[in-house]
Amino acid sequence: MSWDDFGNFLHGTGPTNTVLDPDLNPNNILQENLGGTCQMDWSFTGSATQFLEQTTFTVNLYAESIGPGPDVQVGPSVIVPGSAHTPPGLNAPPPWNYTANVAIPPNSLPATGPNASGVYRLTTVITNSIGGQRDQLAGFVDGPVIEMRSP
Repeated sequence: MSWDDFGNFLHGTGPTNTVLDPDLNPNNILQENLGGTCQMDWSFTGSATQFLEQTTFTVNLYAESIGPGPDVQVGPSVIVPGSAHTPPGLNAPPPWNYTANVAIPPNSLPATGPNASGVYRLTTVITNSIGGQRDQLAGFVDGPVIEMRSP
């Protein structure tokens, strides 16, 4: 897990990635036909947090097959406005906490077959932009590993 570090002005924590089954329980084993969700959490502290209000985070989730199987982007990108932090408000004290949920659609990651191991490493990439232009702020987390099972 890492964020670019801008010293005392802006310091990022996380991102973390928690895999949730359809009942919203943390679980790294999902049923192929039901899918699940990945919840990404991250936060910022420092005197420059106020500048995040004008930015936009883009969250992407990728699955890399361990063994045979597809290497794909999972679900659509999720957009999180820089103003969508908790506690809310421009004058809220840091840390500013953010959350994004990316769906793992049913049947999107094969569990079995001649070209599927059913085991995948998930990687989260969170980028930041201002007015549609990418800036230098980005966060990454490699993992966890999940298993997809047939019903």
